[in-house]
Parts: sequence; structure tokens; C-alpha cells
Amino acid sequence: MDKKQKLLLITFDFPPVSGGIAKYLHVLSNMLFERGYDIKVLTNYAAFSREYDKQSPFKVVRVNKSKALWLFFLLYYFAKYKPNTLIIGHFFIVNAISIMFFSKFFRMKTILISHGNDINTRINVLLPLRRYLLNRFDYIVANSSYTKNRIYECSNRQDVQVIYPPVYIEKSDDLRPDASLDVMHNSKINGKIIILTICRLVKIKNITSVLHSIKDLISQGRNVLYCIVGEGPDLHDLKSEAKRIGIEDRVVFIGNVPHDLVWRYYSAADIFVQPSINIDLEQESFGMTYVEASLFNVPVIAGQSGAVNEVVINNETGIVVDGKNMNDLTRAMEKIIDNNQFRERITKNAYARAITIFSAKAQIDKMVDLIEK
Repeated sequence: MDKKQKLLLITFDFPPVSGGIAKYLHVLSNMLFERGYDIKVLTNYAAFSREYDKQSPFKVVRVNKSKALWLFFLLYYFAKYKPNTLIIGHFFIVNAISIMFFSKFFRMKTILISHGNDINTRINVLLPLRRYLLNRFDYIVANSSYTKNRIYECSNRQDVQVIYPPVYIEKSDDLRPDASLDVMHNSKINGKIIILTICRLVKIKNITSVLHSIKDLISQGRNVLYCIVGEGPDLHDLKSEAKRIGIEDRVVFIGNVPHDLVWRYYSAADIFVQPSINIDLEQESFGMTYVEASLFNVPVIAGQSGAVNEVVINNETGIVVDGKNMNDLTRAMEKIIDNNQFRERITKNAYARAITIFSAKAQIDKMVDLIEK
């Protein structure tokens, strides 16, 4: 392998922005850097990005969201940096047009990473353009077989390669005091069952249903504490709902947590729950947090949405429920709480699958193979 090969990753989602895509591309960039590639990232400005970028081992270039500035920086960095391979972190029609034009002009190999929802469009007039652009990339990587099938439906491409997001838990030595984590640990010492969700707070994650199931468990006399890590547009509504149904003292909204500190929350949890649902064209295209929870032997409850059945095998490596059926969700929590033998079996199976099928090394090896073609 040529250790000097230059890679440029272009993405709108990158830390400190939260969410699965940002986490995926963060881990991918770090692991490619560790393999010896000269990688740079072109992405958006974000709150606290300066602090993040100072710690990054590779260069991160930030651009504001102006389309004109994005075009300027694309042209500038193509000409200055002269990357051998361009990795596009997700599909977006407007940027894809300029990227394809510039990449052909500068003779760069293009690898598109698609996450499923990024290829959705409700504008029928754009469907032929989407099909054309998807067929112009040298390689397309899908984050799941579900996404691969969606791409085939949109483009008729049969050479799409499935590379699962490289799930890798970074563990920082920074053990600064954390009030929320102290609440979790103290609650566990006092006999509370810690139920955890880590996600961007959007409707597809279906957190409202979890709140109502938590209320049901409390009504049964179960000593539970629900901890939510993450932020998003639904945060205010979720806080209001917890207060409205009278469980605000049993719900902790923790906010965003750096990727290298998130392990502390998995380590403190008894159950991980994220009962995702389908909303129009939007579905769960993978579910990295399910795998992360499994690496910490935390039993998982997932929702029937998109690619979830590839990640969590019902009653074998977790429980997959109809997220819109709150009775199913409550019963799943009860089963994990009450049935020790079942809980131990699914966590053992999930851990074994996480370190084999979803091994970060195996996924990065596949990406390296594409880069080196």
C-alpha cells in the first residue's frame, strides 16, 4: 500500500456534530489515518469545532453552509491538495453535481458512502438526475444490505458494496466529574434499573414511546431510571412530555457526550433501548448504538425500521419490537428485567456478533481494498 496516498473526505456531518453519520465518519477518518493515509476532511463549521479540530491527528477544514463558499473550497482543495481519492460522506444532489465535474477534471477516484436516507427525494423531477449521478461514482459503499437494495432501486447499480460502519469505542483518560454519570451510579447502587438511550433526538428514534413505557414500569412498582444521551430538535418536546406524564424525576436528559466518553454511560446501563420507527421515507439505515451497547454487554431493545434486523436478531442478540406498539415495548423491558437466563443469552450472543460481523478492522479492510483498487 502507498502510505502517501492522499484522501479527501467531504461531509456535512462531522464531530462535534452528534449523530450516527458523524460518528461513523469520525471513526473511519481516524482508522484510515492510522493505516498511514494522508487524509483531510472538508466539512461544515459547528459549535465547539475549534476545540475538536485541535485534537484531531489529521487536518479538518471548516466551511460555512454557503453553497458558493463550498464550491470555492472544493475547487481550491482539489487544486491545492490534489487528492488521489475523494470520499463523499453522503449523497446530496447539488453537491454531487459539482463534485462529479471537478473529480473528472482533476482525475480523482470517487467513493460515495450512502446511509440510506440521504438518497431519498420526494421531488419526482429529480429522480432521473439522482439515477444519473449515482451511476457516475466509481464506487458506492452502502452502510447495510437494506441501503444497498435502496440504491439498486434508485440506480439499478449492482456493484454496490456493503461496508458496515466501523464501530469502535474510544476510551478517553479524561475522568472529569460528571453530575449525570454520578446520578446513574448512585441510582444503581440504590437498586435502580438504568435504562439508556443514546441518539439524536428526532422523531424516528421514537423516544416518546419509551417515556410512556417507563411510566408503565413505574406504575408496576419497578425502580427504574431512564437516561437519555443526545440532543436534537425534539429535546424540548420530550422534556415537556416527561413532565406532563409525571415522570420527570425518573428521566435524566444528559445532552451530547464526546465519543471518547460515551463508554462511561454504556458501562453504567442495564438496558439499552431505541425503538426506531419508519416515518415517510425516513428509516433506520443501520444503528451503530445497538452494536456499541452490545460491546458493553448491555441488552438491546430495537425497533422494526429499515436495516435494524441486520443489526439485531430478534430474541437472539436482542429484542426487536414494533416501536408504535407501546405494549410490546413495555413487555420487552419486563422480559429483560425479569428473565436473567434470557438476558445473559442475548447479551453473550450480541457481544460475539459485535466483535466478528461488525468488527471495525474488518470493515476498514474492505474500505482500504476499495481505495487501493
